[in-house]
Amino acid sequence: PKTGVKDIFLGGIGEPLLHPRFSSFVQRAVQAGARVAVQSNGSRLDEGMIEFLIDLGIDKIVLSYETGSFGHVTGAGEIFGHGTLPGFPEGIIKKIIEHKRALHRNKPTIAIEWVLSTDSLAELEDFTDTAVRVGVDELIFSNLLPVSEAAEEKILYRVDSCGEHDELLHPLTEKIRHRLHYVLPKFSLKTERHCRFIEQNAAVVRSDGEVVPCYRLLHQATERVDGKEMELIPYSFGNLSSTGIEEIWNSRDYLWFRFTVQNGLYPSCLDCSLKEGCEYLRDSTAQCWGGSPSCGNCLWSRQIVLCP
Repeated sequence: PKTGVKDIFLGGIGEPLLHPRFSSFVQRAVQAGARVAVQSNGSRLDEGMIEFLIDLGIDKIVLSYETGSFGHVTGAGEIFGHGTLPGFPEGIIKKIIEHKRALHRNKPTIAIEWVLSTDSLAELEDFTDTAVRVGVDELIFSNLLPVSEAAEEKILYRVDSCGEHDELLHPLTEKIRHRLHYVLPKFSLKTERHCRFIEQNAAVVRSDGEVVPCYRLLHQATERVDGKEMELIPYSFGNLSSTGIEEIWNSRDYLWFRFTVQNGLYPSCLDCSLKEGCEYLRDSTAQCWGGSPSCGNCLWSRQIVLCP
């Protein structure tokens, strides 16, 4: 592509297939010559859409899976989790594979993102057996990022732990290690911090054209980390309606932000001895070392929370 963009991932916080122009977006992305991946919770992946995506030649489909207790709340107040969809994920995966065979295609590969919690552990073994049996190519396991006190009670990691949960998935990985590719999260704090967005030279484009550095700073939201609530404030380096992606990417502020994060030049709030009384932890606007936004409390950088 003229912009130099090599990979386009149509995903984020929400269901991308709900956008009325989704089909034209993915079509233009493929025509631009980029490698294209699509993330979906499966609710809009009917046979027509599956055939359209395979015929178009996208490279990857990522199905996000969560238990009913952490799904989306409907207008009637009911919980609608991805795991409550009829035939999900087995039925959808079989349809994808059937259409690939009918169209003589080896793409897209199929990945499933599974959110780990105390509730989902009981289903995990059966789920992975199904994934192997029906032909999933990759499993991406992520810990739960809670947004409420009730959800925080369901997490499997502890910021102050000594790694007692680090081997939690070991029996499972021994079963699947030679059968498909998998990605595992951490369950305790490690010394190293890695921002996969920056290390993979990725930016996130919001639906209104704002260019943000990552999912965490995409929308206004609330997260709970280590028993404390933090307000997440969106942070943009420019908007595509007025500025090209290369100009935004190479802007002074964005370059400096990526440099500081990649080199660890920001505070480590999660294991700071002053965190109990720190006013900076109220929101993500600033940090005690100076600069904005604040990444010191980010669970993605600790590989506790992962995304495709």
